[in-house]
Amino acid sequence: MIQINSISFSFGAQILFQDFSLATNAKCACIAGNNGVGKSTLLKLAAGILEPASGTIKISGEAIYVEQECDEIPQSVFSSFWGGDNEARKFYSMLGVTEEKISRWEELSGGEKKCIQIAAALAENPCALFLDEPSNHLDGENKQKIISALKNSRAQILLVCHDREFADALCEQTIFLFRESETFADGEDKVCAKIYNSNLSRALELRGAEFFSLQNEWQDANQNSQKIKNAVEKWRQESARAAGRMKKSAIEKGDHDAKQKIDIARISGKDRTAGDTQARFESLLARTNERRDKIKRPLSKKSGFAFSKANADFEAGNRFSANGIPENILQFPQKILANGKSIDSFDIKRGARIAIVGKNGSGKTLLVKSILQTAKEKGRAENVFYLPQVTDENFRETLCKKFESLSDGEKGAVLSTLYRLNSNPDSLAQRENIFDASPGEIRKIAIAMSLCQTPPYLYILDEPTNHLDLESVLAIEAALKNLSAALIIVSHDKVFLKNVLRENFFSISL
Repeated sequence: MIQINSISFSFGAQILFQDFSLATNAKCACIAGNNGVGKSTLLKLAAGILEPASGTIKISGEAIYVEQECDEIPQSVFSSFWGGDNEARKFYSMLGVTEEKISRWEELSGGEKKCIQIAAALAENPCALFLDEPSNHLDGENKQKIISALKNSRAQILLVCHDREFADALCEQTIFLFRESETFADGEDKVCAKIYNSNLSRALELRGAEFFSLQNEWQDANQNSQKIKNAVEKWRQESARAAGRMKKSAIEKGDHDAKQKIDIARISGKDRTAGDTQARFESLLARTNERRDKIKRPLSKKSGFAFSKANADFEAGNRFSANGIPENILQFPQKILANGKSIDSFDIKRGARIAIVGKNGSGKTLLVKSILQTAKEKGRAENVFYLPQVTDENFRETLCKKFESLSDGEKGAVLSTLYRLNSNPDSLAQRENIFDASPGEIRKIAIAMSLCQTPPYLYILDEPTNHLDLESVLAIEAALKNLSAALIIVSHDKVFLKNVLRENFFSISL
């Protein structure tokens, strides 16, 4: 059992958790939520790496946290791998970890390093294991090895993961973290949790249906409130007219019959009919508004891309129009890559959908670089947008210079698109330099900027979902699948590929 009781935690002036509680006894649970909501921080708090300002965290036994990056070899490898404990060594065997691989750590692929990192954690035989984005950089084969190893562990597992296929294979429970003020109208500025006793994909469906139901319920209540409000106004006017008719000062002095009728109306109470009806409707309106205001109204936002006015010709109802894109964008000739693999020639046409798949180290990035070189040789480099797997300092610096060269209108379009891609532009704008943002935010900034001058004919995206939260992955899926530009995507995320590239896409397996 992992039990978190009324914890509070802040980063400087930013309050992350306040009187936050959570309990789970699931064998494996997935934590989902937006970038910056506190998923990794919650794992570190649970593992004891960070200390809450108040509250308690109870875990029965040792807990180990496995960070997202795997730059450094885990020090426990040197004792557990060469130790005599067969129970510990079995995890190294399951994940294909050998003495030779350990000795050449610096030369290994990200997926191979991740296998060693997780094997070392499992070899410690912890009671609780906290994994931060464990599927990053993993090919299909290594994913299956890690899934099998985790299932064979005695540890209770809590993981942050955007890979639906990976999470669905392991998790029986999904915990959504969300900042209430960014999720519901009039919500408090605090992080909350909603637990679904299902895997990640099913939880997404349930959450979507829940939000849709709440939105409809609030709209129905609001429409009913408006109808009653109209009735209140109608009877208010009728009451005012009735009050005017009851004034004797407006009657001629000799008109005794009219004055008598007013006296009879006052005695019988007929003069109060309109006012009483108005009062009843006002009371009903107050009760109706009270019921409506108890319904949490989900905030909604547009998705897709926002276009600057300069590029209005490219917009067609939230689609990147085919106007202006040539039918034949690029022809890639038959080539032998640097790793010795032969690639047949293929055409990249307008609207093409191409997936490049294969094991870690099979040459996927080599093929991408070869396509980029061909585009340069054919004079198409300016028409190609490339998002590398690793957004290093040079990439950030170039991106920053491009952003500063944009007009105010184009910068506004970038920020609008960032909002649609599940970022908070206000939060980014508060930074001294928005390019100091997280790797996931940098990837979204790059994609948003790609449309704000001359939109590309071809997108080449190398592992575009790395470092992104699930909500952002879903937002980018929705945006990319509506482009008429050609797409080449390198990814181990089968669900992402299927959703973006649709059923009829061309796959290059290496």
